[in-house]
Amino acid sequence: MKTIHLFQFKKSITSEPPFFNEKYRPLNVDDLIKSNAVNTEKVREFIMDVSDDFIFENTHIEDLLRMCLNARQCIDHHFGAVLSDPVSV
Repeated sequence: MKTIHLFQFKKSITSEPPFFNEKYRPLNVDDLIKSNAVNTEKVREFIMDVSDDFIFENTHIEDLLRMCLNARQCIDHHFGAVLSDPVSV
């Protein structure tokens, strides 16, 4: 058995985390609440154990989705393009 990480972004599942433009930065929940985020995106990470002969590229999307439902751990990552602090008048 081996442990893999799969990432769900919108309707896609990948074996590598999605790459965001440098204007996007990771946000924790506190940052998300306090920020003036104009755009936020959520990437869900699934951690699961699979057989040693598992090949991501040979697995159909429906099978990957089913595997994600049974993942041993799920982590939500939030990314946002944040405006600078508003100017006080």
